[in-house]
Amino acid sequence: MSAVTGIIPAALAAFGCGVRRLLEVVLHIGAHRTGTTTLQHHLHLNRDNLTKNGIAVWGPERTRAGLFTGLIRAPAPLSGAQALRGALSSARIRREIAALREAGHSHLLVSEENMIGDIRTNLAAGALYPQAAARLGALGAGFGADCTSVAVALRSYDSYWASAIAYAIRAGLPLPDAAGLARLAGARRGWRQVLRETAAAFPGARLVVWDFDTLKGRIGDQLALMVGGLLRPALAGPAGHHNASGSRDLLRARLAARGDHAAAARIPPGKGPFMPFGPAARDAMRARYAGDLEWLRDGADGIARFWNEAAGNTPAETTAREEWIRDGQQEGLGAAR
Repeated sequence: MSAVTGIIPAALAAFGCGVRRLLEVVLHIGAHRTGTTTLQHHLHLNRDNLTKNGIAVWGPERTRAGLFTGLIRAPAPLSGAQALRGALSSARIRREIAALREAGHSHLLVSEENMIGDIRTNLAAGALYPQAAARLGALGAGFGADCTSVAVALRSYDSYWASAIAYAIRAGLPLPDAAGLARLAGARRGWRQVLRETAAAFPGARLVVWDFDTLKGRIGDQLALMVGGLLRPALAGPAGHHNASGSRDLLRARLAARGDHAAAARIPPGKGPFMPFGPAARDAMRARYAGDLEWLRDGADGIARFWNEAAGNTPAETTAREEWIRDGQQEGLGAAR
């Protein structure tokens, strides 16, 4: 059995008068290039099984079909119409959450990596999610106190930016020049800033974090972390590998097809992934990420819970909390924040 799997009681033995179960609303905000699309495909494949286990899922098929209209937006002054759309979306979200609670669901998992930002903006700014505070702030206001957890996977800066660049090339964006790559390699803004802004946007929620490489492809374990280790439904079928970066040959072909032969020539031929950064830059980026992980292991200044496989802890030890409402007061077991 995987170390990440944990089982704790799904319900207390009795419900007294005035006690009701709190629906756990978990926002999985990414990050991009950490297997989010693969996870979302697998959750969609298993939606009926998850529903039977009390877990409702809102993936991109819901979030990108108008559910977040007026909430996922650039940090710019809002017109009256935009503000109204955001207010209407917030009201709709809260109505749907109330309906799920009344139907007896234990969890709502909302998986949408664009909540935190987008790759195009990251590359244009040469920074990691520069709009995260504003975007998550709007969503935090939209979900309000209904959001109980925020989950995010992190990735080493060298492989994150390499994967983001490969994705961007496939999407029609150019390969950054040498100056652009140097700006990414030396960017001051990192995961710690993003996590602090996330915690500030959702002050009443617990923030659950894991390393992408540690749980890569382990969909069941990721789900166990996000639902607090309460249960791990048997997930059907292989997850596959969706929205992969693509080989160097593929990226060369995409650039050449657009007439950018000079950029195509900068990518070595071959079937493996493209790494645009040199050894010195990669060492520095990896060292910085190692510092982030150490900060997380040391408690992240109290703002986040990091799942550390080396410590042998389970989700019950890392993220589990049974929350109940009694006379309007929230009570928790092992609450982190």
